[in-house]
Order: sequence, then C-alpha cells, then structure tokens
Amino acid sequence: MKVGLYLADQRWDRTLSKGIYGYSRLLAAALARGLSGHELVLILNRANAPEMAPAGGGARAVILPAWCAGGAGRLLADHVLAPVTARRQGLRLLHFPKGFLPAGPWRLRATATVHDTIPLYYARHHPGFFPAAKLAYLRWLIAHTLRTAAGIVTDSGFSRTHLLRFAAEEGIAPPAIEVCPLATDLGTAAGPPVERREHRLLHLGSVLPHKRTRETIALFRRYNVGHGGRWRLRVAGLDAAPPEWQLPPGPDVEFIGVVDRAGLAREMAEARALLLLSSIEGFGLPAVEAWSLDTPVCYADAGALPEVLAGLPGRCALEDADRFDHALDEVLGLDDARRRALGAEVRRRYGLERFSADMVRIVNRWLDGAS
Repeated sequence: MKVGLYLADQRWDRTLSKGIYGYSRLLAAALARGLSGHELVLILNRANAPEMAPAGGGARAVILPAWCAGGAGRLLADHVLAPVTARRQGLRLLHFPKGFLPAGPWRLRATATVHDTIPLYYARHHPGFFPAAKLAYLRWLIAHTLRTAAGIVTDSGFSRTHLLRFAAEEGIAPPAIEVCPLATDLGTAAGPPVERREHRLLHLGSVLPHKRTRETIALFRRYNVGHGGRWRLRVAGLDAAPPEWQLPPGPDVEFIGVVDRAGLAREMAEARALLLLSSIEGFGLPAVEAWSLDTPVCYADAGALPEVLAGLPGRCALEDADRFDHALDEVLGLDDARRRALGAEVRRRYGLERFSADMVRIVNRWLDGAS
C-alpha cells in the first residue's frame, strides 16, 4: 500500500515553525525505516529535498517547485497540488505533518499532525497581532482538519485536550486523536562540564507575543543585577530587538540572529541554562533539545511545559519575578552529576527510538483502516 508524507510546504529558511520542520524530518526517517510492507512517497520541494529525504533511501521522492513553501504558492500547493499529486501517485493515505488538510471534493484519505491550537489562542488573547483574515483562515483549517481527517496525532495531552474542547465548541465529531510526544533532531552530545561553561544563558527569541521574549529579557536583567551583573543572555532567532520594545542596549544581552541546527545545538550545549517562558506551548521542543544536551531549563508553568518537564527543576509562574529568580537559581545550582542524570531521563522519555516506534504504530493503524 502506498502512503505519502506531504512536506512541500516547508523550508528551513522561511518557516517560523522550526520545531515542525525538525519533526517532519524525523517522521520521514522513521517511516522510511519502519513501514515494512508499504511504499513511502515523500512529496518534497526543491529547496528542502536534500535535508528532508532520509539518508539510505527507503522512500521515493516526488519533487515540487520551491515556491510551494510560501505565500500564495503554498496555498495553491496545499489545496491543489497535494491532492492532485496524491491521486497521480495512487496513494491510499497522505499524512500532513503541519496539520492542515486540503479543502475541496478530493475524496482523499488524509491524516494530520495538529501540533497545537495556538492560532485560537492568538484570536482570543492577541487579536490584533495577525490579520483577522489570517486568524479566521487558520481557525477554519483546524476545524476542517478535525472534521475531515481519517486520524489525528498531536504532541501532548495538553494539546489533545484543547483540540477536543474546540471540536465540542464547533459541534464537530473528530476522529481519534492520539498523543505522540516529540523527539529532538539536534543530537544528544553532552555539553562541557558546568565549570567550563561561561556565565551565559540562552533564549530562543521571537517577536511573537506568546514567546515572551521582551518579558524574558526584563526578568533576566532584574536577576542579573541582583547577582553582580556577571551573566550574559544570548538571544537566538533575532538580529535585534524591535524598536517598539524600547529595550535599552547593553552588553548583558546579545542578539545572535538565526542559527542553523548545528549552531543551535552548539549554543544549547554551551549555555548554563535555557530560558523558556512562553505563555503557551503545544509541547516545548526547545526544552527537550536543551536537556538532551545536559543543559537545564528554566520554564514557565504554562501550556504543555509542566506536562513535558514533569519532575524536573526550573518551573516558575509566568508573572512572578521572585519565582523566576528561585527557579533560575535552582537550575544553575545543579552539579554535573545531577544535570547528566536528568539529561539521561529526558533522553529516555523523548528518545528517537520511542518516537519512531510510536509513529510507525500509529500510521500502521491508519493504514489498516484504509484496507
């Protein structure tokens, strides 16, 4: 039986969803190795094919133009080229790792990974940040996927609960929604011992309000003043703070711009801690990536983070500066033995073998339903 993965809508250099890009690469590799008795077809674009196609084969690639990954071209590709390609390839099942199924009377058996309900969060809490038409479109896509998918997988119990709540509000009877936690594709090489790491922290910066980069910098600076000013915060993903933040310049905060996956792994492995204080995360992959490199995380008591990092130190309330100080002190005070033990626990929970086995099992169930 032929099963496809639709990956033509993604490019590393254009997506804000770096975690979904990494997830898609891991999923392609897992299914190429594990879907015995079925033929895997990857629908790629010319820009991502060198990275998305698994090493060692195990899948057949169909290459679409690079413009499929952005703007109006992506809309055309998602809603027309994807189902047309599926029909031409004779696919019995097509999976969409970014979660949005094509509209129209295509009679396509499709499944999806719906990572979170963050567009619904923006419509409720930050209605002016994105155009109203875009938020309405994303809301419709989530509802359409819940209504028409043959099966859905999501990243956490938190996201599953919110998807089911939204389905109930919309009067939708969704298919079974299964949970498969993410894994990291940054590697698991341990960073240097604490005593050899500089006094620097890492934050993955964003202008998106739910990532709370401006608030994170403010909390860090308050903490740093109280601790002799010896710490530096490196902010990856931004070249500078937006002018509207009115952020005073200073050597304690360094914006390092967009880094590739190897650079991100290096930054995480060399930092004393990662600061992840988002107001909502459907999973919180950067936390798993950091801990996989034995770098602890100071994280917000919000979204899926308490679920994903259950039992780990560093949890703090969103708006409580004193709790932040305590949580950061807690993770910075971990000795090497404790850090490495906790890193090993995170690798056990969210290892690649577990992720691959779970996703192969889920896709095989969907294929059984297509027989």
